[in-house]
This record gives sequence, structure tokens and C-alpha cells, in this order.
Amino acid sequence: MQRFFSKLNLKMRLLSFILFISLISIVFVAAISYQKSKSALTDLSINQLSSQGSLLKKSLDGYIQRTLNTTSTLSVDRLIEGLFIAYESAFYGSNFDPGEDLIIYNDFYKKLDKQYGERKKKMLDQFQIDDFFLVTTGAQVIFTAQNKGNANFLGRNLANGAYKKTPIGKCYAQADSGPDGKVFFSDFFANAITKTTDAFFCVKKLAEFDNQDEGVSKGDKIGVLMIKISTNLVNQILGERV
Repeated sequence: MQRFFSKLNLKMRLLSFILFISLISIVFVAAISYQKSKSALTDLSINQLSSQGSLLKKSLDGYIQRTLNTTSTLSVDRLIEGLFIAYESAFYGSNFDPGEDLIIYNDFYKKLDKQYGERKKKMLDQFQIDDFFLVTTGAQVIFTAQNKGNANFLGRNLANGAYKKTPIGKCYAQADSGPDGKVFFSDFFANAITKTTDAFFCVKKLAEFDNQDEGVSKGDKIGVLMIKISTNLVNQILGERV
């Protein structure tokens, strides 16, 4: 290479030198441009993902807050109190005794489901929840909006049965013994009985009016209302393309 350059005249040497320097400059500028473009694209991707995560979190937080508000609203709803009284009468009228997990879905329950079926479905759709339970002061689940004979929830005793040491049982116990009107959250957990992921809001239910036939006076604790969050809707929110 040195011998080659020695044979070139001064003009060609200068031209070769200029071309060499130009080539080095082009490579140097290209490398800098690449690094800056890469950094800019990386920052852009991170910002987009961060924005997407913020929007998804906002949507999820909004649904959770709405469901919490629904729990508070239904805890003072007279329809809920009417359901408590009707289904508790069906429970004791069937000669069931609280204290253990029971199969209680009988003709009395089927009759009540026909009477309240449309209203229950409307509530589930309106509030975008999977289910809601009514649990007596003896921890017996006497009502579920999605009544089924498989007894995954209906008829269970949350203090002594299979759900005793689960987040469902703990949420019930917190609401039953906690301050009036305070809503408790079970958090999301794997339900070994249903093989699903569940989450509940729980709140104490007080009588809104006197019912002497049932021995209930206004302000008496009649049980706990439990709202089952729609995990399908949660998954739908988290799976959205923003």
C-alpha cells in the first residue's frame, strides 16, 4: 500500500487523503446517527408502553372503584333486604340448620328464583358483576344471584365449611365484625373449589326497616352482602389494545 501511494503525484495523494478523511467522517456521522435514532426509538417505545400501562391501570381502577361504590349502594338497598328476608325464610322453612356446608337448592329456592330471576339478572348486567351473595349472621350463604345446584357457593358456611380459611371466609368475618358501612376487599385469589380466580367486596347489611314477623328491628345486623368482581371483565380490560 505504501509503495502504491509513493507512485502517486502530490495531487492524487491529496485527493486520496481527502477521500479517506471523508469516508471516516461519513462512518463516524452514521454511527452517531444510528445511536441517536436507536435511543430515540427506545425512548418512544418506553413512553408508549408507559402510557398504555397508565391507561389500562386507569380503566381497571375505575372498574374496581365503581364496584366498591356498587357494594356500598346495595348495602342500603331495600331490595337486598327483601331478598335477605325471603331467602332466609326459605332456608329455615326447609328445616336447614346453619353451621356447615349444605346442599340447599330445592323447590323453595327454584320458586323464588322464578320470582326474582329477571331483577337479579338486570342487577348483574347493570353493575357489571359476576354475582352477589347474602350471608346470614351465622355465616351461611343463603342466596347467590347465580343460584346453581352445584353448591360452589350457595349453602356454604363461611365460618365452618370449606371456605373458612380462604379469603372469602376472611372477608366475611371482617365485614361481620367490622364497622357499619365499611367495605372490605378479599383481593384476587385462586379458588380451589371453583378452579377460578375470584375477588369479593364485603359489607355488613343492616335492617332498613322493622320486620316484626321476622323479629327484625330497624338497625339490626341481618348479615353480610358480598359482591363478586367480574374477573372476565378485568381480563378484558387488561387485554385491550390502547
